[in-house]
Amino acid sequence: PETAGRISYLFGEAPPASTSAPESGDLVKQMAADNAYGEGASYLQLNALDKAMAAFDRAIGLNPDLADAHNAKGVILTHRRQYDEAAALYQRAIALAPGNAGFRWNLVVLYHLQGKRAEAEAEYRKVVEIDKAYEGRADFLRESPAKEGIGRE
Repeated sequence: PETAGRISYLFGEAPPASTSAPESGDLVKQMAADNAYGEGASYLQLNALDKAMAAFDRAIGLNPDLADAHNAKGVILTHRRQYDEAAALYQRAIALAPGNAGFRWNLVVLYHLQGKRAEAEAEYRKVVEIDKAYEGRADFLRESPAKEGIGRE
């Protein structure tokens, strides 16, 4: 719905009643950021991590508040075992979208991979508060850290 409002505004229609009219330059920049994120997500699915990272960097350059791009970069860095950098990206994504259980879930998995059991369990409780569908999905927290992998939620 948000993008639809942007597109109609570009064609001269009034913006949705709940928003003020965006500056056309800001609108184009936001759409370019969204497109770069989409490109990065496609590359990520193809496991073309360098291309995905470049696209996510472009997206964040255009819109530093694009939480999905920060999270996606965190996924790549987690796969590369650059855990501290990944944690910072997940935390930025969470700060931008605190109600997103998937971003927090990635942080749970990352903490587990780092052997930070208490942090993982504390974050997991927050995940379940946000979305009950995650309840019972963290049995791995009672095991030793996995050697590889992370969810792409």
